[in-house]
Amino acid sequence: MLIARPVDIASYIYCPILYKNKKQYIVKPLTFFESCIRAALIEGERQALLRDTEVTPRMLLKAWDKIWWPAVIKKKISMAEADKYTLKATEILTSYSNYDLASYIYPTAGVLIGARLSVGRYTIEATTDLLKISLATKDKNTILVNFTNRDLDIHESALDPIIKCISYMFYYGNNESVSHVNVFIDARNNRVKTTMSRFDTEDMEEIRKMLYHVVHGISSKTFYPNVFMCKGCGRCKNLE
Repeated sequence: MLIARPVDIASYIYCPILYKNKKQYIVKPLTFFESCIRAALIEGERQALLRDTEVTPRMLLKAWDKIWWPAVIKKKISMAEADKYTLKATEILTSYSNYDLASYIYPTAGVLIGARLSVGRYTIEATTDLLKISLATKDKNTILVNFTNRDLDIHESALDPIIKCISYMFYYGNNESVSHVNVFIDARNNRVKTTMSRFDTEDMEEIRKMLYHVVHGISSKTFYPNVFMCKGCGRCKNLE
């Protein structure tokens, strides 16, 4: 079975030539500290789901202690440095709990949920950190939340192929919409920043066409440059 991930789709869209040569990395891996923050946020949301309550700072900090201190021992981090990072984490986690996203208005329905879609010989696989529902309106609206190190504005978030791919994977039709929230872990400024994109039925049809087109290009090894997404790096001139 051939697997394509959202990052593969995005890499191909940005530059098929670099994708072909495995030279393009759209998403940088989370740092060790950022990955611990993400794990604490997910664990805090998991506890809120199990207790049927909203996410609180205390809940997130307990999740941090559960994840951080065993990692400190394993990585042999000094206590002084560990305490410094814990102070940073406290500010970041507390900033998340201040968003409506962590309140009872947007309860979590699941954490680390995966989805698959078969397209020809390929299977597209995607995962969302959180799956939430909205009690604020009566509209059918699935809310996906992902904790990243990508600082996207509203325009970038609405056009981002990774976000589009993930959103389509959790679209179930019936005139519902899907909202994706990119939670940027801003370790430099000790906070999180959220950006929301919303996709309706018409948007999903355009995303479907894009996914099938890209997967067909990948499976048929038809690599052509996308002039609209080209960043002008010039590296493709040195590739066969």
